Amino acid sequence: MKRFTLVFFLLFAISLGVFFVFNTFYKESANETVRAKLVIPATTNQTEQTEDTESYSSVEFENTSLVQLNLDETLITTLSIDINSDTFEDQIIAVKKANNPNIVLVIGLYNSKSSEYERFTEIQTPIFQVKTFNIMIMDLAGNHTNTLVCTGFSSNNDSILQAYNPKIERNRLSFTKIIDLQTDGTIFIQQAQRNDNYSIYNMNAECFPIIMYSTEELPNSTDYEQVQTTYEWNNKTSDYQITSTTRLSSKKIAAKELARILDGNVSTFTNFLDGLWYRPGTSGESRYLFFDPKSEEIIFFDQSIQEVYDWLNSTLRKTGIYISASNKSISNLVRYFDIALVSVDEIRIRVRDDVRMVIGTDTLWDGVYKKTSQNMNTIKTQENKIVPLVKNMEEGAGKWNFQNNTVVFAEGVFTLTNNTTKSTGVYTTTTLFNTDLIQFKADDENCLLNGFFMYKINEDRIDFIPVTVTTSSCIIEGSAMPIRMEKYSEN
Repeated sequence: MKRFTLVFFLLFAISLGVFFVFNTFYKESANETVRAKLVIPATTNQTEQTEDTESYSSVEFENTSLVQLNLDETLITTLSIDINSDTFEDQIIAVKKANNPNIVLVIGLYNSKSSEYERFTEIQTPIFQVKTFNIMIMDLAGNHTNTLVCTGFSSNNDSILQAYNPKIERNRLSFTKIIDLQTDGTIFIQQAQRNDNYSIYNMNAECFPIIMYSTEELPNSTDYEQVQTTYEWNNKTSDYQITSTTRLSSKKIAAKELARILDGNVSTFTNFLDGLWYRPGTSGESRYLFFDPKSEEIIFFDQSIQEVYDWLNSTLRKTGIYISASNKSISNLVRYFDIALVSVDEIRIRVRDDVRMVIGTDTLWDGVYKKTSQNMNTIKTQENKIVPLVKNMEEGAGKWNFQNNTVVFAEGVFTLTNNTTKSTGVYTTTTLFNTDLIQFKADDENCLLNGFFMYKINEDRIDFIPVTVTTSSCIIEGSAMPIRMEKYSEN
C-alpha cells in the first residue's frame, strides 16, 4: 500500500511538471511579434494612394515600439535615448491617433524596477504629412543639452520646426518648447563644426542658428519678396529669439509670374523645373541638377559625380514643391527635395537624405540654383539620334585603333582593349553652345575615353579634341592631347 501511494504521488508530480512546461511553451509560441504599419495620409495636393502604393518611397520603417501602443495608435517611427539621465535608455515614439490628424510624440521612460517602458507624457505637433516627418536629438544651444527636434509639413504644406529641451527639477522631468516655427517657405538648421574643447573638455560652444525663409506681399503692390529670418539661442530667455531679418528685395517675384508658375497644378511647376539648373561652387566648381519630369528622373551632376534618381512623388506648396526620389541603382536610398521659388529663374533647394539624422552643415547640393539656357542635352542621352559621327563610328564592325588600343563602338556602348586592360562605357552626342560634342563615360575613371570631346571626321580617321564644358562655353583643353582614331584594318 505504501509503495502504491509513493508511485501515485510520483506520477502525479511528473504530470504536473509536463503540464507546466507545455503550457509555458505554448503561451510563448502564441505571442506573435506585431510590426508597426506605416500609414501615409493623403493631402489636398496628392491623389489618393491605393493599398499597393501606400508608401510613396521604397523605404520601409522597421521600428519596434517598446512603449505599449493604445488601440487607436499607429506607430510611425521611434527614437531611443536616455532622456532623464538615469543611465537607462528611454524611447520617444511618433504615432498617429485615429481621432487626430496630426503626429503625436509619446515619451516613454524606462522603469528599472518593473523592467518596462512607461508612458510619461505626450507632445502634440502640427505636422500632418508622415513622409516629411523627421525627429532627431541634437545640441542646438551648444550647452550639452539633448534637444528634441521635429520637422515636417502641415496639412496645408507649410514647413514646421519645433524643438523641446528636457528639464529635470526635483527628480521630475518636463519639456520646454524653445522654438516653434511655421512658414510657407523653408526652414533649416545651420550646423557648423564645433572645436575640440566642446567634445573633450565639455565646454560650451556656439549655438546652431535656425534660418527661416518666407514670402511677404509688398505694401501697395501685389508682388512678393523673400524674407530671411535668423533665430539664435538666448541664454537670458532660455529659448531661440530672432536675431536678424533680411528682406531680399533683389529677389522680388511678380504676382503674375508667381500665379503662372504656381497655379495649383503639379505639372505646371514640374514643367517650370524641367531642364538644367546650376549652383556655382565655393571653389569654382559648379554643381548641376537636371529635372526631367517626362522621364521622371532627377540627375545630380558635377565633375566627379553623376547620380540618377527616380522621381517618385511631388507635393505642391505655396511657394514651391516637395519631391521624393529614390536612387536608380540603390532603391532604398531616398532623397527629399524642398524646393522654393526665389525668382522666375532661381530656386532654393534643400536636400535631405533619408538617414534619419542631420549630418554636416549643409549637404553638397543645398543652395540657390539658377536655370541655364541649355536643355537636357547637356547631360542627358539623346536616344535614337543618328548623326554622321555615330554612323561613321558604328559602321561595319565599328572597330578602331588608337595609341595601341582597340575600341569597338556599337549602339551607344564602347569596349576598349589593349595588352593589359579592358574598359567599357557609353557615349552620346549633343550640341552645346552651337558646338557638336560627344561625351564618353567609362566604367574606369582612368580610361582615355572619358569626358566631352569635339570631333573632326576625315574618311577613315576621327580626331577627338578634349574640351571642358562650363555654364557659358566649351573650352578646348590645351594641355590634353587629341585622340586620333583610325579605322581598324585586318591587313
